Amino acid sequence: MKHITIRLDEELHEFIRRLSFETRTSMNQIIVKLIKKLKQQKETL
Repeated sequence: MKHITIRLDEELHEFIRRLSFETRTSMNQIIVKLIKKLKQQKETL
């Protein structure tokens, strides 16, 4: 597995942080799931 560092603006960070708290999912897992969904959408085009 590879590691990356990303910079988020305050609004996006707060959104992901709240989502993480509400779903009891790590911020990292949320971001990875979003990237996977984007990849899947691109492949279906």
